[in-house]
Amino acid sequence: MKARAVVQLVVEGRAPEGWASTRGVYGDFSDWPHSATYYVKCPKCGLVHGNFKSMRDAHAKKLCTNCDLDVINALKAQVYDVAKDPEHKPKSMAKIMGEAAETFDPFDAPSDPVPDTGLPTEPPLDYDATKQDVERLLLGNWLDSALYEISVEDNIAIANIEINTRWSERNGNYDPANKEDTTAVEIEADGSTFLLFKDADEAYAYAIKTVRHDLESEPEIFTQDWLKNFVNEERLKDAIGDPNAEWEDDVRNLYYEDLLDKMVEEGWVEDDDLVFFKQNGDKRIETKNRAAALNVYREDYIEQRKPPAPDPWEWLEDIYGREDAIKQAIEMAGIDYDAAAKSAVDTDGTAHFLAHYDHNERVLECGAFVYRTN
Repeated sequence: MKARAVVQLVVEGRAPEGWASTRGVYGDFSDWPHSATYYVKCPKCGLVHGNFKSMRDAHAKKLCTNCDLDVINALKAQVYDVAKDPEHKPKSMAKIMGEAAETFDPFDAPSDPVPDTGLPTEPPLDYDATKQDVERLLLGNWLDSALYEISVEDNIAIANIEINTRWSERNGNYDPANKEDTTAVEIEADGSTFLLFKDADEAYAYAIKTVRHDLESEPEIFTQDWLKNFVNEERLKDAIGDPNAEWEDDVRNLYYEDLLDKMVEEGWVEDDDLVFFKQNGDKRIETKNRAAALNVYREDYIEQRKPPAPDPWEWLEDIYGREDAIKQAIEMAGIDYDAAAKSAVDTDGTAHFLAHYDHNERVLECGAFVYRTN
């Protein structure tokens, strides 16, 4: 909206072109064009209220809180009247709302004098953004701007800054004929190596790619307890199976007399139980019924005494050792590499994984991000 239209709205109450209605709505444009706040005079009581962020919000809430409550109560009263008397003919909502504003004119009195603060001006220039645009117009692209800044700030002759073409073409789409669309380059400058990215998003994406590669090739370099968070533990348990299944099989495969000895030894069967022993203490011979009775004790013993399933990580460490446990888990159940890589970069920061020399992130005026690798 043009500045003069703003003044007409606030001072004269005239709606700018394209607006359906502005009656009763006022705008605070003291901080225009950065922000505008709208207020509305309640058409019932004349109270000014609001602090709305848009003209639409102000129009939608013309009644102040008290008057709005009065209208709601009036509507409720109509509902109650109908509930009491089905023959009652209620007023329409439009009529009730109209009664709240039938006599009020928000512009029936002259506005208070408005101090002459001048018309709102155009937004101030964003100095940093403008400077970047100027440099790119003069130098042609972000990459040349970045190399020029590094040359000046680090006092390195531009001729001594060399682009590693092989790395840059593979990782940053480097094209000397179209530098503006290049996303990343590796440069050598007076014996130091830098990774140079077009913006923060490109640096972040490459950091995640780097971490994912390391996770796939060298998972042992990461904190093992942290890596566990990205292995599907249920799938790992299924892959390991039941390490105690052999214990159960050993008990079930015992012959009758051996099983009877074990049940007595474990306290599941008394050694004077006449079902299994004679009065002189000798074992009775195996019969179908005795075997069935002994199997009842066996199943109860297995259910109550079978060792619980071990923690899969403790089991892996016991078998393979702490260093190789995570490797085995990844082979058996897989790992969410994308989630793990993103978590690592979000936690430690992009520079931690790209700036191997000092873990520092450098932002140039042209918007490029620089990380020193050696």
